[in-house]
Amino acid sequence: MSIEFPIQMTSSFENWLDRLRHLVPINGLAHVGADVDGAALLYADWAVPGAVFVEANETHATRLSAAISGRSGWTSHTALLSDRDGEADFYLATNPSESGLLPPESLSRFWRNLKTREVRQTKTTTLDALLSAGSAEIQLINYAVIDCLPALSVLRGAEDSMAVWDVIIARVVLDEAQLAEQGARKSEVDRYLEARGYVCVASDEENQPALGRALYVRDWKGLFLGSRNEQQAEMRILTQARDDLQQLLEQHDLLLSNITRAHDEHARVSKERLGNIEQLTLERDQKVQSLAEKQERILHLLESVEERTAHIQALTEERDELLQIVQQRDILLNTLALERDGYKRLADERLANINLLTRERDQEAEVLAAQEERLRGFQEAVEERQVRDPETDAGKGQVRPGRATARCLAEHTGTRARPARAVGQ
Repeated sequence: MSIEFPIQMTSSFENWLDRLRHLVPINGLAHVGADVDGAALLYADWAVPGAVFVEANETHATRLSAAISGRSGWTSHTALLSDRDGEADFYLATNPSESGLLPPESLSRFWRNLKTREVRQTKTTTLDALLSAGSAEIQLINYAVIDCLPALSVLRGAEDSMAVWDVIIARVVLDEAQLAEQGARKSEVDRYLEARGYVCVASDEENQPALGRALYVRDWKGLFLGSRNEQQAEMRILTQARDDLQQLLEQHDLLLSNITRAHDEHARVSKERLGNIEQLTLERDQKVQSLAEKQERILHLLESVEERTAHIQALTEERDELLQIVQQRDILLNTLALERDGYKRLADERLANINLLTRERDQEAEVLAAQEERLRGFQEAVEERQVRDPETDAGKGQVRPGRATARCLAEHTGTRARPARAVGQ
């Protein structure tokens, strides 16, 4: 026969807790709200090893401090708890048990004569902040009793702490039609705690039936199923990342092939770099082989849910290392391409210089050939003019070139001929 939750208690709330603490032992307990001094006696009978009591009313806090005096691992605090640090109105009611963040007039449907006696502007803090500064015993708390209204604001300020709690008892409004949504209605508390892995298993009415206490326990089965779904989602993400990495490696293989063909055209100036590329290719193949081995390990890990999380972390780290190696290889390949282009530009510049020197040499050869041709022409002209217009030295009988010969010499040599001097001058 199945049991529908929550169930209505037929025995006292304390009897339920007494049975529950044998199933889930109390390592530590936090109690927030009214009548904590009465609860302290019950917790003492149960030999609770560590307890934290929080009371906003200074008068009650003084009485509480005296009640727990001398108990090791037990502490009391005077603080107004909320979902944030700041300030808020603390309403002191004609019934001290109903003092809190809610105006007493909002509860007048439950107690006709309930009134506000005083309103104090009070600093607020969170239960997380209060517990984080506590002793080692406080860090072991696994039970929480929120015996005040609205319980939801206190629970919102304890989101980090409740991650390790097993049992939560909250004071709630059972007759929700009598109060608007202010964080005090049971349905509001139910939604908040169910979203954080708790399930309401029982509720108990107070002397005023519209109010009561609800008992929540950790839904470990639901948390486990949710964790398993998250792990499966992480595995799908990792598998997609593996496929993306494989595609990236294929693209880099194609790029490496194109660069290799380009380097083959300049083998004489890039022989050493080509050796480096081959070494990088070998390292890449080793990494690809290593990745293939890791992929095979992933397939085996899929069969074992218990070992999956640790191996996923290891594969993620190795994937990051592979990405870093690929990025380093990209940088090296880009460097090789730049050096190859530099060698090509240097070869082109040297070839242009050789062509320029060759043209200059050919031009000089043409000039020399032209000068030699002019010189031969000059010699022939001189000989011809000597035969045609000789001049004889009267005193010595020597033949000298005349003015026509000098002019011819100037024309062929490109120099200005000096006028012939007369004999005897």
